[in-house]
Amino acid sequence: MSVYFDFEIKPSPHQQISNHEQSAWHGTFALLAVSSKSEYIQPTGLVSAGVVNVFLDEGELIEDANMQRPCMASLMKWHPTLKVIAVGWESGELCLFNEPEHAFFDNTAVHKSTITVIEWSSGGGRLVTGDQNGILAIWNVSQHGHLINTPIKVVERDSPITHCLLYSPDFTPDTNSDFDLNTFKNTPSKSSA
Repeated sequence: MSVYFDFEIKPSPHQQISNHEQSAWHGTFALLAVSSKSEYIQPTGLVSAGVVNVFLDEGELIEDANMQRPCMASLMKWHPTLKVIAVGWESGELCLFNEPEHAFFDNTAVHKSTITVIEWSSGGGRLVTGDQNGILAIWNVSQHGHLINTPIKVVERDSPITHCLLYSPDFTPDTNSDFDLNTFKNTPSKSSA
């Protein structure tokens, strides 16, 4: 694994980065995504934007990987086996960047509030996203890392989605569990202790 602290990472000279918010390492490839706040002056005044840049193992910026939105990135998560990153934004936008193809796949149709959860399945064929308004979506992702624009399942809750746990189909849930995964509802415990 490369150590990025040996190299200074520099954003594009066109970006005025005020501070870095979060970073995400790829578990397999020498890629680092960094979410930052960018501020620049427009005729109307100071404008803030969220920026995500992707860097190679010696700190080189991948120019085509720049993502900029009028809000901050809330979460970033790398695909487990491909050079693809999912970025959730405070606006609810979900963006996938496919590094080998230098392609972006955006979706604004499902989430309308800050994305609070992003999780990939172990093989990367599914992506789960959740937001501040309690919407949980399960997406298909192609073998090339392309987001299929319509989720295969959308579930609405009354509270924000804060955590996500994916398990394999051969997993046997605890019979004393208070959580029914099939209906995605809190249910009374089957045993009282």
